[in-house]
Amino acid sequence: MYQRKIVSVCFGYIFGLTSALVLVSLQNQGDFILWNSLGFILETIWLPSPLLLYAIVATLLSDFITKNMIGKVRSLFAFLIHLVFGVLYGIFFPSNIFYHLFLVEINGSLFVALIVLIFFWIFDELIRFKKFTSKTLLFSSGTVLFFISIPYSTLTAMEFLKEKQLKHDYEILTHFSSNPSLTPIYTIGEFTISIEEVIPKNRKPYFDQWENKVILGDLSVLVNDQEVATLYENPIRTEWEGLGRYYGQISFISLHDNSKDKELFIVMLKNTPEKISTSSAKLEDLAYSYYQFDETGMKVTESFKFTERNHYQTFLLRNSTLSPYGPLHYYGDINYSPVFLIQSLIGVILLIYNFPFRKRYKS
Repeated sequence: MYQRKIVSVCFGYIFGLTSALVLVSLQNQGDFILWNSLGFILETIWLPSPLLLYAIVATLLSDFITKNMIGKVRSLFAFLIHLVFGVLYGIFFPSNIFYHLFLVEINGSLFVALIVLIFFWIFDELIRFKKFTSKTLLFSSGTVLFFISIPYSTLTAMEFLKEKQLKHDYEILTHFSSNPSLTPIYTIGEFTISIEEVIPKNRKPYFDQWENKVILGDLSVLVNDQEVATLYENPIRTEWEGLGRYYGQISFISLHDNSKDKELFIVMLKNTPEKISTSSAKLEDLAYSYYQFDETGMKVTESFKFTERNHYQTFLLRNSTLSPYGPLHYYGDINYSPVFLIQSLIGVILLIYNFPFRKRYKS
């Protein structure tokens, strides 16, 4: 029994977490607020995990309760016991994360516990099936695990290579998001870039959804005191200093173009004004523009939408203070994780060492 339980726990845990990641990713494409949701799932992977220990106890109790039952009755009762323990985990250990799956909102703890315990039951029943040999089980598990995780593993690898390439081409010189915030003035060559704010008289401040005291005003980008762009009716954080007053609206980026061996300075603007209410603009409504300078003056002016950005624009957003909460990807907006690379590797190993037609040579 213990050998069976060890195998069912290992494979049930891996497949349960993989399935949870895939379901959340597919059902929440482009929803960057749910990066915390994926993080919650990934936290359960590292040992010792409370969920893993709980699931082991649950599956052992299932065996104890159904030890005098046989056939389909035992299998059905074991399934119901695993479901009950999954629900109880969500009730007694709820999380502050909620998933939106198939138009239903479900607590994160309940969702992950149910998926993992169901896979515990599936593998436990497969191992009990006499015609289902251990070699067949391992090969089938490797096949399913590989094909589930390989699309995400491919995206993860592409993401890593693209980030490495861009960091090789462009080196960030100054992090303007540092605390305390830097002054909103920068000089490159003979050009001085600065920010001018204009707040109408009698304008009353309010508190945004992050409890920052803000006031609406106009923000202008000046180059040698000449206006090149203006954002109207944008929130200004009154209790912040320097460039931090315009956090989320204007960002400075100083970098070195390694391919051309020259310094670049970028002023990035979010052209979508914030609403006074606690609801932010939709991702498809977010629009940006940036002005790129070198020592000879302004060379590039571009505008783009958040959902129609290229790799370089994504790189700039990732190093600015303007991007929405959550990870920004170069290849699509599906959430994925380096964990999938490990799962693909496990799948390949299981396939190779348990391939049905693999020849065995006698020593």
